[in-house]
Amino acid sequence: MTSATRCRRQWRLAVLVVGAIALVTTACGPPPSGPAGYTPSPTDPITFGAGGVVGNDAATGAATTGDGVWTVFSSRATNLVVGDTNGRDDTFLRNNVTGAVTRVAESTVGEPRLTADGRYISYRKFSSPGYGTYNVFDRITSTTSTWASHGNLNTPIVSEDGTHAVYGAGSSFGIFAVYCRIRDLAAGTEIDCPPGGPGFGTVSLDGVSSNGRYVMYYWNDQDGGGTSGRFLYDIETATRTPLTGAFVSLGISNVVSDDGNWVLAGGFGPSVPLAIHDLAAGTSQPFPGLPDGVLAPVGISPSGRYFAVITDSTNLDPADTNGVADLYVYDRIEGTVSLASTVFDTGAVTPSGVARCGSIVGQVNDAGQVCVLAEDPMSPTDTNQFVDGYLTAPL
Repeated sequence: MTSATRCRRQWRLAVLVVGAIALVTTACGPPPSGPAGYTPSPTDPITFGAGGVVGNDAATGAATTGDGVWTVFSSRATNLVVGDTNGRDDTFLRNNVTGAVTRVAESTVGEPRLTADGRYISYRKFSSPGYGTYNVFDRITSTTSTWASHGNLNTPIVSEDGTHAVYGAGSSFGIFAVYCRIRDLAAGTEIDCPPGGPGFGTVSLDGVSSNGRYVMYYWNDQDGGGTSGRFLYDIETATRTPLTGAFVSLGISNVVSDDGNWVLAGGFGPSVPLAIHDLAAGTSQPFPGLPDGVLAPVGISPSGRYFAVITDSTNLDPADTNGVADLYVYDRIEGTVSLASTVFDTGAVTPSGVARCGSIVGQVNDAGQVCVLAEDPMSPTDTNQFVDGYLTAPL
């Protein structure tokens, strides 16, 4: 066995009962260097460093803008920018057109997020003792809004105009506390998502649209005997709409389109199959193709056209023969389902499959590209043998 083979990052993808994808890695390898006269390519990893530097450690999370120009990502690599010596995950911003990379924040945890135009970047910072802080960075004014964490909640989703942020925690069989919070970033004040009525004590965040306008949630009664039913709250108009249909989630796993009409929900095996809900029509449909495995929601494009899932199904594409979880995209307009986790130059399915870059928002753009984490090089320029992030080929 060669040293490169011994040093190859080991990972495992598993479709869990909650529909999540687990990624387990170990690190090794010497620091690589960027190519001379680097020109960015659409097939390059979106987690490259400045000047096309190939990272010397793994990317751990990412999100992209609706046009695919900007990517925010977290990485353990120390060679992406000059002066990175803290030895922790940091958050970086990459312009996928120019290849420019800047470090936004040091010692961050969890997945970073950004607004559709790339102006506002949200992330969580590590601290010990305590849970750390939530942070929203405005690239135009170079200012940061910061507040103390209430616990291990999700990275805030920021509205396109930067006025508010939504964050919280979803249902967990009563194991962990649940939250659904809307924060006014200018005033520094917060409210719970609108209450479910008398006798309801805790509120659970189900999903948020990528523009931060629509929030899906429900309230639990104080006796643990039931819920208020699910609501979709339009923050801009302060309108709350009760939802009807089979909406089931564990954690913040549902995905809402930017117009508040489409919801991708479920994904807990045959008993609770993943479904696409058209709220205006009041209809629901299963993911097309009659998949024979478990599906986990990944994202909806801002326009509501593309729906992405990760699944261990083996019957959606005859080319899917790797026996692990892969990415599929449903084009609602064309009515097609496409295998998206493929190598760029050959079109072959990635041998080890892929994991999603993050959850809920910033995972699918309006070209049908999806942000994925992959151990196997999807591009010839990826030579570091670590997990990197990619935008899949446009549809």
